[in-house]
Amino acid sequence: MNANETWTRAHDLALLLITVGYSSEQDLTDEELDSVFESIARWRPDDTMDEVREIVFEAVAVFQESDIDEEVARSIRSLKTSLSREQRERAMRDVLAVAEADGIIQNNERSLLAVVGDIWDIQETQESMLEESSATPEEKPEWSVLHDITLVYIVLAHGSDGILSEEEIGAILKRLAFWQPELEESDLRDIFRDALQFYSTGPDKDDLTESTDAINEHLTKAQRMSVVNDLVYIGEIDGPLTEYETDMVEQVALLWTVELRSSESNSLD
Repeated sequence: MNANETWTRAHDLALLLITVGYSSEQDLTDEELDSVFESIARWRPDDTMDEVREIVFEAVAVFQESDIDEEVARSIRSLKTSLSREQRERAMRDVLAVAEADGIIQNNERSLLAVVGDIWDIQETQESMLEESSATPEEKPEWSVLHDITLVYIVLAHGSDGILSEEEIGAILKRLAFWQPELEESDLRDIFRDALQFYSTGPDKDDLTESTDAINEHLTKAQRMSVVNDLVYIGEIDGPLTEYETDMVEQVALLWTVELRSSESNSLD
């Protein structure tokens, strides 16, 4: 946890905005950085531009730390408790503005927005904002991190009893819709079929490790925690978690360094 006593909610928001900017191409463009400055300036109207820049660059310094995942997850949780719903919706518009800054909303940005919207309890608002966005969606790749996530879901659901039931398939598709709400059901089923076809070839441990490593590399800690929670949800569709399912959930949580969950001011001071 950041020990700086001068760390404020504005720093939390700046850190989140910077994370969104970096999530697409592992870089922060001039347009994205300008969008961060403009956002923080709107939240801190009494600050000079130099003071706004200081907040943003302090957040950039924290972003460059090795334990950034924990810091970002903490900032997202902190903003949920310290901002009203109206303020969280306003902050989500700022998050979307950074994602839109380069004219394209990347798939990684979309999934990060979905996780933040879920944690902030404004998922419908977040989805509506994405639908109204004029930015171009990223083209669907042949194999994406969403395929990796789907593969992990299938391994859990089928590996427990050798059966992939309709209920489990429905649960998987429901969670995929959460990750990419802009996709049609047919697109989600295509992703599911691609992952299932790969699974049917009998991938070895190294193949599966590639998927878990890709998820660990490309998703934030908050997103990885959501995937772990999805695994629990899918595993419990047909009853309490089996020993196999429990072991897999615990191993993945350990690999991704996430914890298992048990089943009004207008400025950022």
